[in-house]
Amino acid sequence: MELVDLRRISEFFPTAGYQFQLDPSYEPERHNSKPGEPSEVPAPDPSKNAIFAILQKYNHVGLLVPEGAPHMWHAAMQSKIVRLTALGEHYRRLAAKGLI
Repeated sequence: MELVDLRRISEFFPTAGYQFQLDPSYEPERHNSKPGEPSEVPAPDPSKNAIFAILQKYNHVGLLVPEGAPHMWHAAMQSKIVRLTALGEHYRRLAAKGLI
């Protein structure tokens, strides 16, 4: 993970215990619709896709977990929240103080 991405943790999680709300527009890939078929799922949003990529990096190193979903993809597609782990909260505090 890039240090610049780690420093953004306090941007995405501004306070202790903050829960980041996902929705399907964060996920760039669609596995549940057929080409040419109308979908009730919103189209991917490139700016949200970039944020989601960083959140996935946090998840891969144990800083963040999805709530009520087995994986990040499911959390986005089911509009679930993600939260920081204890380690993630530690890095959030460091980033908020400008120590990383």
